[in-house]
Amino acid sequence: MCQSYKVACTCNQNTAEIFFGKMILNETAVEEVYCPQCSQAVDSEHTSRVWDNGWVLEMNMDMV
Repeated sequence: MCQSYKVACTCNQNTAEIFFGKMILNETAVEEVYCPQCSQAVDSEHTSRVWDNGWVLEMNMDMV
């Protein structure tokens, strides 16, 4: 089973739909979402951030 959540990015210009397979994680695992426009100023060295095609997910490491 898979669950999805729609999350607005930090600049509120775009929305990402995040899928969590096997229901291991939920929406509390993601702290921030950055679209390709608002991710330009995001620090790429931060260990709790996942990059995918210009999108960035900042994970809540306490939940993960």
